Amino acid sequence: MSTVVSNAQYAVLTGDIVNSSKLNVAERETLLRSLTSLFDKDQEGSENDLKLKVTFEIYRGDSFQSLLDIPQQALRIALIIRTYLQSQVSIDDRLIASDARIAIGIGSVDSVTATLAESNGEAFRFSGRLLDTLKKEPNQIAIKSQQPTLDDEVNTALVLLEGIIGKWTALQAEVVYYKLQNHTEVRIAELLKVKQPAINQRAKAASWVAVERLLARYQELVTP
Repeated sequence: MSTVVSNAQYAVLTGDIVNSSKLNVAERETLLRSLTSLFDKDQEGSENDLKLKVTFEIYRGDSFQSLLDIPQQALRIALIIRTYLQSQVSIDDRLIASDARIAIGIGSVDSVTATLAESNGEAFRFSGRLLDTLKKEPNQIAIKSQQPTLDDEVNTALVLLEGIIGKWTALQAEVVYYKLQNHTEVRIAELLKVKQPAINQRAKAASWVAVERLLARYQELVTP
């Protein structure tokens, strides 16, 4: 059974877990279960009501796909996934530090079936094909749309962003994870049981201001 979708613009995120073969069976299963439940928790947890319609599915073992009806938020969602993997998944209080490679396709969607893997449309094609080439690129997130100029600007910025992300510690990624959900530093300090100045210091070390500026510019470019 499929649902016919209008010609509105959607974002499809297709990704895979980086170096998942290095995880043991228990770690891999825990990570995948955590990813599956990630967005339900996030939609309820944001102080700023960051409630987005996000469909998320695991497929092909260590790969995942997500359909988002607000493409302006696709980069934020991709970063939430990455910072979650870098700082939130644990077994017996031991962090399973991981990461993801994510291709963002922006375009129309022809139909959505019972599983995203069997759905189709421009956004799905852009995203799936882009992921196949992403392993050869310096950045772990990339975008493909109908607008080459937009893609060039965003993908150039994402290469620079990768230089920032590559320097994050798990503690810094954790702060970025909560900031991406629009939590205040006071609230993050309460959640992590530390003082607010420590959160501010970690945010500065993570170059949060640069991340925030990129998110704003991305949203500006993608908005019709």
